Amino acid sequence: MEYEISILDGFVVNMDEKHATYDVLCKVIEKAEAVKNKALLENEIISSVSKLYFAIFRIDLLHDFYEEVSSDNSIHLVTGHSGKAQEKMNELCHKFVAPEYCKAVKKFFDLSTVARRLANTETIEMEYHAADGNWHEARFIEKKRDEYGQLTHILYVTRIVSEEKRQELEKERLQIAYKAAESANEAKTTFLLICRMISGHP
Repeated sequence: MEYEISILDGFVVNMDEKHATYDVLCKVIEKAEAVKNKALLENEIISSVSKLYFAIFRIDLLHDFYEEVSSDNSIHLVTGHSGKAQEKMNELCHKFVAPEYCKAVKKFFDLSTVARRLANTETIEMEYHAADGNWHEARFIEKKRDEYGQLTHILYVTRIVSEEKRQELEKERLQIAYKAAESANEAKTTFLLICRMISGHP
């Protein structure tokens, strides 16, 4: 085997080994850059989500494990709060949900059925009245599937929708009032018509 040899200040340097080391270093740098880019992309996604949602949890369905993600301007980190995912969802239900919505929310929070409910969609959500008087929207979002298409990881996010709910309820109230007024007007017209028929006036 022939080697390219260089002599630098009395030292013998194997250039083939130097090139091999350089190639390995380049590959390590490329891999580190890819990891960095992936982390930046994930951070951007979480940044976008956190503008709407005040609570974000990454959930591993296979291992019943969750990690809470915090949001501080452009920095998004795992808070260190983690543990059994289903236990956490049950805790959230008992702590933050108004009693009359607990049963429905507990059913929605059942992680054993999330994969089935997300089989043909990327997200599912429900609104509930919170114990503090606000309306919340809870949402599960598909994050990762395995090579067989089985859902393995999701995001759980929550946001306050009190203003949207107030507008929705006001719109419903106005529609009911409008229909009631229409019915009353029709009844009045019918009554007047009957009165005219009885009195013999056309």
